[in-house]
This record gives sequence, C-alpha cells and structure tokens, in this order.
Amino acid sequence: MDEIDTKSDEIIHLGDFWASLKTKELQSGNGEIVPLRSQSTGGLALLAATPGQLVAKETLIEIVWADTFVTDDSLVQCIGDIRKALGDTDRKIVETVPKKGYRLNAPNGGVARRGSLAVVLGWLAVAIVFVVVA
Repeated sequence: MDEIDTKSDEIIHLGDFWASLKTKELQSGNGEIVPLRSQSTGGLALLAATPGQLVAKETLIEIVWADTFVTDDSLVQCIGDIRKALGDTDRKIVETVPKKGYRLNAPNGGVARRGSLAVVLGWLAVAIVFVVVA
C-alpha cells in the first residue's frame, strides 16, 4: 500500500467547502468548521489527499480505523457522514466505485496550496482595485 500524505498544507476546494489535509477539517465557504466525527474527518482527509483517484475500501478501513476491527458498514456510515456534510445528495463529490472503493471528485478547482491560494487572492485583490480605479 502506498503511503498517503494527509499532513501537507494542501487544501481541497469541494463545491462550497474547503478541506484541509493538515488540520483534517472541513470548512464552509464562510470559514465555519463543519462538525464531523473523527473517523469521518480522517476518511475525508484520506480521500482529499488523492483527489480524482480511487482509494480502496481496505485502505480507508486500515488507515482510518487502525488497529480496530470494523465492517464495511462503518465505512459506509463514514462516507454517508461526509456526503451529508458536503450536501452531496447526488453522490458526485464522493463517488462510490462498487466493490472497490471511493473517489473524491473536486468540482471547483481541486487542489491548492495555501501559499498558492494566497497568491491568487492577492492578485484578485489587485485586479479588483484596478477595476475600481479605472
């Protein structure tokens, strides 16, 4: 199994939400922390570390519930919690790949580094000022 880094500074843009790999938090567009159980935040961080790529059910269970025996039902509940928090009623953000695992689809821009986001926001602010002055 390949090591998946969930400690990086990357943030993932998911519709109206941001998921931080470093803090394992989900934030709404207005910056509020969206409450999730610890297993759900761990599962989201693991999926967010590899957006667009399949993460096997076994990998999710092994990493999120390390040293604990759980059934597929626990994983299904975890994924359900993530979908509910994201408002993913059509299951497009967290895609199920039957009998294999799950894939996180980042619909609005995908992965960004905090430094990159700051640069983009800085340039956006400059552009707004330029338009207002003009």
